[in-house]
Amino acid sequence: MNILKLLMIIQCFVIVFVTNIFSAGQPLGDFRVGYIDEDNTKLHQLCELASMTYNDITHLKGSKITKDFVLRERRKTPVSKLVYALATDSKTGSVIIAFRGSACTENWVLNADSDLVDVGFPNDSIRGQVHRGFLNAVTELYPDIKRDFEQLKAQAPSRNYGKREIIFVGHSLGGALATLTAASFLSDSAYTFRANQIKILGLAEPCVGDWDFSQSLGNALERGGSSINHVRAYVNGDLVPGVSKIVNNRYRAHGLGVRLNYRTFLRRNPIFAITPFLVHYSAHDSSYGSYAKRVGK
Repeated sequence: MNILKLLMIIQCFVIVFVTNIFSAGQPLGDFRVGYIDEDNTKLHQLCELASMTYNDITHLKGSKITKDFVLRERRKTPVSKLVYALATDSKTGSVIIAFRGSACTENWVLNADSDLVDVGFPNDSIRGQVHRGFLNAVTELYPDIKRDFEQLKAQAPSRNYGKREIIFVGHSLGGALATLTAASFLSDSAYTFRANQIKILGLAEPCVGDWDFSQSLGNALERGGSSINHVRAYVNGDLVPGVSKIVNNRYRAHGLGVRLNYRTFLRRNPIFAITPFLVHYSAHDSSYGSYAKRVGK
């Protein structure tokens, strides 16, 4: 790396850090998006499920793992060690697919493969270029997720899961996988989704693709509906959501970006005032995760 590029990266980090310190942020619960209820109960459970993917919860299959969510499947892929969990909402019948963030060397190899490549979906509804590592990850994941989704529909035809709301959620790398997996479903000719049926919640999610991808994904998610169906929640001071644009300025943010309150977080965790990058790695813990603790606060 030459000295000029190093200085540019340092400058970007300083700008992000200073900007975040003097920005108040606001509660995610202030945004009336399609999957946020009045008291944020579902939102907290989505954050909790994303946090739980960091643990081996396979033995809890068939059980309630949050107030309303029942775990249906939890898998890890053999090559890239990617983890996802499939759950259903016992109250609404919604299907939730949650993805783990980076937790091993194989995951970091995918993160580092940041060249932009054509998304290559079979139809042109979602187009543009995306992060090569994330795309390779979803190419590995999608057949298993689709099979589990089809099995879920077959096991309980009376619940009509194919017509229910489907929410994709994940932290960090998991947020990127949630976005691209949702895009894969929307581009799959085997499915026809109604307006506002597909929703995405990314927690500390990095940018996934370029401007064309961002715009076409937004159009595909809306499909004539009126709800905001893609939210990226991030803590002020966390550099990961913007790191893709530091590497390549053709990356563009997608969905609605919601900044959570950094000042409150600093008062509770003063160490992060000098190490903002570490805010990102506080975003999952043994229970709700630090993102969930700041939702709606």
